[in-house]
Amino acid sequence: MSRIFFIILLCGSLTTTGCSPNNAIREKEIKSKNVIIPEKIIQNKPVTTLLDNRYDFTYLENLPEDKLVEYNRFIQSGNTNHLIEFTPEQIVMVFMNLVFNHNVDRIYDITYNDGNLPSLEIFINEYREYLSPQLEDNYLKFRFYDAIRVDENTKKEEELAVVIEISYGTSKHSVAYALKKEKNIWKMRLYNIVEQSKKEED
Repeated sequence: MSRIFFIILLCGSLTTTGCSPNNAIREKEIKSKNVIIPEKIIQNKPVTTLLDNRYDFTYLENLPEDKLVEYNRFIQSGNTNHLIEFTPEQIVMVFMNLVFNHNVDRIYDITYNDGNLPSLEIFINEYREYLSPQLEDNYLKFRFYDAIRVDENTKKEEELAVVIEISYGTSKHSVAYALKKEKNIWKMRLYNIVEQSKKEED
């Protein structure tokens, strides 16, 4: 009788020690997949495409290595000549990444100047008031985009619009950004949005 009791006790002990830790590990692994650990944002920090899956998406994931090098040089110096070989779609990707990093200085550098672009100090204040909320919403909404393309209907010699498209189930959404060439570099037409917003307030 004591021998039977010992065998039952031993089996129960093996069952407890054999299942509980494994279940706990599996549960921990499943939960960890849903955890997003935000990356610390550092102004003018060089980026790499070697991303840790724990961190958030970046619009620069598909940027070729040579363009990524030029992007980092632009971030460090503010010299837009590093972007001269960038396509309109790539300029929009750069722009979206700058929005995420709140790097308004560099957003200013790639904003088209139609003669009305104010000083950097004024632009920073107006960007935060008129542009930042919507742009940051768009960053999050379109980060897993299905397509990014030039809208051929808007294409002119030195002016066009880039469209980002995404589907949520049966619902499709898109956002368009206008660009114009300035000294052979594609730049974002942003300040006209600020001007329009200010007029609507009057």
